Amino acid sequence: MGENIKTYVRVKPPADNSEIQIQGNNIIIGEKQMNFDKVFTDCSQKELFDSISEDILTSSIQGYNCTIFAYGQTGSGKTFTIQGKENNPGLVQRCLRFMHNLNMEIELSFVEIYNEILYDLLDLQNNNLIIKDNKQLEQINVENLTILKSNSYEESLKIYQLGIKTRKTKSTDMNLESSRSHSIFTVYIKNLSNNVVKESKLSFVDLAGSERLRNLELENVKIKETGNINKSLFCLGQIIYKLSEDSSKHIGYRDSKLTFLLKDSLGGNSKLRVIGNVCLDYKSDTINTLNFLCRLKMINNIAFTNSEFINDIPDLKNQLKILDQENQKLKTQVALYKSRSNFDKDVDDLTFYINKIKDEIKKVFENMKEFEEIKNKLSIYEFEAKKKTILKCEKIFEDLCKQRNEEFREAKKRRID
Repeated sequence: MGENIKTYVRVKPPADNSEIQIQGNNIIIGEKQMNFDKVFTDCSQKELFDSISEDILTSSIQGYNCTIFAYGQTGSGKTFTIQGKENNPGLVQRCLRFMHNLNMEIELSFVEIYNEILYDLLDLQNNNLIIKDNKQLEQINVENLTILKSNSYEESLKIYQLGIKTRKTKSTDMNLESSRSHSIFTVYIKNLSNNVVKESKLSFVDLAGSERLRNLELENVKIKETGNINKSLFCLGQIIYKLSEDSSKHIGYRDSKLTFLLKDSLGGNSKLRVIGNVCLDYKSDTINTLNFLCRLKMINNIAFTNSEFINDIPDLKNQLKILDQENQKLKTQVALYKSRSNFDKDVDDLTFYINKIKDEIKKVFENMKEFEEIKNKLSIYEFEAKKKTILKCEKIFEDLCKQRNEEFREAKKRRID
């Protein structure tokens, strides 16, 4: 998984359940032990922010796309984690204050997915937005989305609160303030330093809870809401499963608006931080959330910075223009070549020469084999020649020795006489 995806668990007090044990950053249920980057029990909003936001904010400033989203059962504290309360702000407000203190260019957007329809929370007239997959830039865009520039923390806060007020919320038997929609609040960051422009986006995703129809007596509208929420969360789970198993499989990002919007964050160019909110009173839902986080840990996101040198932009544009012209020339040449009347003859000629080259290569290999045989024979011949020379030298040496011995005997005999 590396540093691009991290998973956290935030336990809603009270954190007491004899069947679920928490030991540091490990959660043990029965014989199964699950490990996470951090498990928070009874922590404050500030403690949560200090623990998980430092690296993700640094990455955003450096030009990495980043996503923080809260996942979990209804009433477990997802919205409180992301949005907070009036006197106890959540991750969004704290991150906005941090970024405005660095004097960067900031723009904001806020969308909601309700009953599989995408709404612009910053413009009530802008409904049923269309999602586009820009494959050339490898990013997901929303057509006609309202993006507002913000020059201060106070201005950003007003924009965020405007979007919150328009979110569709309905009470349920499980949570009187349960959000009945998914929301994605995005901060677009532009950081200029040393003639390098770094552009990134930091998205905060607040997922709707999933009520089980069999446990609730719901009116028709709520049944439709819950069905669509379950569908989008099911699609999200399926994508997580496929990505964790084998990213080469077909991934159905378009199966729901939620997963289509999160395509960049899931298996794409983004650093992802997921907070699993759990309430230990609901063991089954807690296990589902923890299993979801464990699957996420197995995904490999490849995040890269979005930066460019300002001074190089004209040169790059010129190069792009030249390459485009060359491409057009090549296309024209190919078209002309294909339209020639003797095209088939050229192909036959080309095939003939290819076969001829193959024959030449075959001959070369045969000559190489013959050369090796000659080389081996030469080696044997050289050995025999050297052997004969050595034997000849030995014979000459023996003859010289005999001659010397005879001369020595003759001289000795003369002295005696």
